[in-house]
Amino acid sequence: MTSLTQKLRNLQVPSTTHRDAFTEWTAQKINWNVPEIEHEGFKNIEQGIADTFSRIVALGLELELPVGSFIRAAIEKIRDIPPTAIEGMIGNIEDEEKHFLSFQRIAAKYNVKTEDKKQAALFRREAIQNKLNPIVKTRDLETIVFLPLQGVLRFYGGQSLERLVADISHDEVRHTNYGWLLSTKFKYHRYTDFENFCTRITRWAVQPLQTSKKWEDICIEIRDTGESKILSQMLNYSVHKAPFEINNRTY
Repeated sequence: MTSLTQKLRNLQVPSTTHRDAFTEWTAQKINWNVPEIEHEGFKNIEQGIADTFSRIVALGLELELPVGSFIRAAIEKIRDIPPTAIEGMIGNIEDEEKHFLSFQRIAAKYNVKTEDKKQAALFRREAIQNKLNPIVKTRDLETIVFLPLQGVLRFYGGQSLERLVADISHDEVRHTNYGWLLSTKFKYHRYTDFENFCTRITRWAVQPLQTSKKWEDICIEIRDTGESKILSQMLNYSVHKAPFEINNRTY
């Protein structure tokens, strides 16, 4: 796979000692390697969980790299992005490639249905074809789709999966903060149509669960407030601090 960061590392990004909100979030980056995982069953048994896992993993395989490409498009096309942000955004693209590899390893252990792969591919195509600003597309997909669905994987998955997804979630919190900081700078506000599209993706993913309404409410809570206290309480703090404690809205 050719890296999405090819040639970006050669950008002449002006060096600066200035510290701002972007450098503060970049400083929270954790270097981690993608581990091998095992299918250890589901620690919280519920009807429909295997089907929901299939849908979430299919989405990870289809959407992680496009989100990386949206970040790259923003770097290449949008003028006046602060140098402190560009460096972090390049690191975020590298994160998305690592997340894609992670979902490949998850897919090797958890069954992913053909029909779920097809539907996830349709969502990917719709996201790519949307002409909305790439920063907004990245921001909303990570906030409304990635964060709540990673919460599902962590709540139901075995220990090795939970640890892996906790590292992914830590990255995504940093990414969403970049998205909202850039949105504030460039006055990109909320776009109902794309938010509804992202919400539709998450609803499709959790629909097989008996508790799907609860997970839909968590998605809406994160979408509208930047956090979910309910999900924070549900997650295993011994593995990783819940990313949903952090308010990723900046206005």
